[in-house]
Amino acid sequence: MSAIDGDASDPHQGTLTGIASVADGFDRNAALYRLLAKADRGRVERLLAEVAELPATPHREDVARVLYIRFASVDPAGAADHAVRTLANPEAVSAVFRAWAHADLDSAVARAAELPTGPRVDAARAILQLDLPAARLGSIAEHLGVRLADVEISKPVVPARVETHNAALARLSAIDDPDSRREEVVLLASDWATADAAGALTAIIGWDGEESVRGSMLYHVMDKWAKADPRAATDWLVAHDTGKLLDLVFPAFLSLARTDPDHAEGLAEALPVEPARRQALIGILTAMLDRGDLDRALTAFAELDLRDQPMVTGEIGTELVRADPERALEWLMGLDEALRRDSYDWMFMRMYGVDSSVTKRLIQGIADPEMRIDAANAVAHWEMGDPGEALAWAESLGTEEQYAPVVAYMFQDWFRRDAPRATTALMAYRSGLARDRALRTLVAVRLAAHDTVAAERFFHAIESPGDRRSAAGRLQRYYTETDPIERKAAVFRRLATEGD
Repeated sequence: MSAIDGDASDPHQGTLTGIASVADGFDRNAALYRLLAKADRGRVERLLAEVAELPATPHREDVARVLYIRFASVDPAGAADHAVRTLANPEAVSAVFRAWAHADLDSAVARAAELPTGPRVDAARAILQLDLPAARLGSIAEHLGVRLADVEISKPVVPARVETHNAALARLSAIDDPDSRREEVVLLASDWATADAAGALTAIIGWDGEESVRGSMLYHVMDKWAKADPRAATDWLVAHDTGKLLDLVFPAFLSLARTDPDHAEGLAEALPVEPARRQALIGILTAMLDRGDLDRALTAFAELDLRDQPMVTGEIGTELVRADPERALEWLMGLDEALRRDSYDWMFMRMYGVDSSVTKRLIQGIADPEMRIDAANAVAHWEMGDPGEALAWAESLGTEEQYAPVVAYMFQDWFRRDAPRATTALMAYRSGLARDRALRTLVAVRLAAHDTVAAERFFHAIESPGDRRSAAGRLQRYYTETDPIERKAAVFRRLATEGD
């Protein structure tokens, strides 16, 4: 047994023997998809040759199926010939002919008709599951020498369309009212997704109507089709240029991953267009969250492109907070720095809403002082139901220099709710950096409200020279630019430079 790629000591990146021995389907297929990420036809054929040498593990046929999915995405005709020549299992034959039929239906049918009875029925099963008119399906079944009942085809019986796609699209273009047009888009999409989704998508793609309406139609048809028949919808999608249909990738793979996550992951890894692959992975991760598979979703999140992580951070963070606030904090701290800072406020607010006591304890335990204070500021305004208790908690967060911004924020919020009580409490608060920082903050707040009486009162209570100069500078600018009073501007100009 040769190692096709990677470290043979690592079953997740080494030989097929190692990969086939992995019991967990997600881990096994993830390792296999990494092995196949850039595989061409020759490489896939060499890997398939190794499958025959694998020990008779329960997963050998599943490994072969995934290999054939990749083979079919590279060369469907070659994959079909290989599957038949090597007597591959029925699932592999069906997977190959399904992909081929989407890309070139006539060629796939012609080749299937030449097969022996067994593989011909397997190929027919895949081909006849395509969303085609009943007459066309009957013709193909007759050509392949099978009956529809023999291949277990089940399709909904729908009334014949009385309006062609093009006629309906032309009628849609003539609707001027946006709300009415939006309603018609939803109605048409629902009908078309049930009757002939593939034909509808093809017609919409070729339509030269308004781009926003066109995009909405495509999305609604794909979304409804994928919910009803996720495999058929994704098979159609991967047979087309996904780079030009990016908005359809997410709903298709979301629905497929809800019913067959391993197959969805295999198709996603095989997508040749990187933006489409990224959209597919987001859809798969969202399906994991829908199923409540948080551990698997976290693994998938870590493997997402950093550019895509912000799209699902909110959903994952919310689920984590509900499940385990301590784990949520650990996950938050492990995020990329920019994403972590963007997520800080809402994560801690949600944590506080779930369990305020646990959240306050977790914030106190954050080692980095700057992060600890940022987290405290995120929940500070929630704490003011009991100002005394809130201020005591703020003072437990570190040195006065560290907790001063939190105290200032709390007094600002308290003043907004109850100015007289907040003012009395602040004036009685012990002297020091925290009190002066709160007073300086309220000078700015009251000037913004044009309340110069309160602003000047807070200014005169400030004791530290630095905070006095800063607040005086704000007052000087106010009396120079906003409400020009030269006498006052001169006074505060002098105070702003006092001690320099």
